[in-house]
Amino acid sequence: MSAQMAIWPKEVAQGIKQSFVIQIEPTGEIIGLVELDPIKAKVATAALTIFIGRAHRRQLFAQEALQAVLDWGIDVVHLSRIDGVVMRGNTASMALLRAVGMTDRGEMPGETRSHEPLVARLFTYSGKRRSKA
Repeated sequence: MSAQMAIWPKEVAQGIKQSFVIQIEPTGEIIGLVELDPIKAKVATAALTIFIGRAHRRQLFAQEALQAVLDWGIDVVHLSRIDGVVMRGNTASMALLRAVGMTDRGEMPGETRSHEPLVARLFTYSGKRRSKA
């Protein structure tokens, strides 16, 4: 089985958040979602969000979908950078972002909507994959 996504490039290029539904072939079951939310149109950057249903985690669906969206964002929409933020301790998500070639830029302190302290890690992707040593 593999995942498939529908992609509409024009909307992100126009500064509109784009959602990609992840479906399993051939059943059409929806198992997740990837979103690109433009950050700054002038510098062509976007923020990334991904969700995969619990039953479909650790089966490479997330990696396959995420890699497709990242490559599409760089190659088709011509984004200069795509950012992802992962909460401290979420090692599975950190491993996923590293697996698709995103670079860990370190801790990024912030706060929640209720103003509680929050520490996350910033990952970036510019289309240049690091060679595996």
